Amino acid sequence: MVTKSMGRVAFHIFFLTKEGEILLFFSICAKLKAEYEYAFLNEGGMIMALEAAFIFLAPEADYQKDRSTIHTPQVNLTTVGVKDYVDAVKAATELEKEGIKVIELCGGFGVEGTAMIKRILPKDVAVGVVRFDIHPGLDNKSGDDLFAL
Repeated sequence: MVTKSMGRVAFHIFFLTKEGEILLFFSICAKLKAEYEYAFLNEGGMIMALEAAFIFLAPEADYQKDRSTIHTPQVNLTTVGVKDYVDAVKAATELEKEGIKVIELCGGFGVEGTAMIKRILPKDVAVGVVRFDIHPGLDNKSGDDLFAL
């Protein structure tokens, strides 16, 4: 289901099991270009598998090796581990070139790290963030404290 109102585009995508239970709910509400409104629909108006990614910070990660993709009929989710913000920018750039249009960043990304990713991607790529002011996997620090340039 795709809806639009008051100059804002709201995506509400529900994937249901045969029993009618919600399998996945995905929602984006933002001021977007009109062509983005149907980014998740194929030419026949059917919902395509969403191409999405999750980038997480792990100090020893190699973004070229530490990645995997889970394929389902509704979502293809690529996870990528990065060691710092510099590698996160490289990974996000590569993901966008591969056709990923939705990227979620782990809670280790602070405001500065998120801004770095957002700045390098085209406007048609949605960027979301899991929020932690401090992250338990980063010795209770923000990625901004550890990786900001």
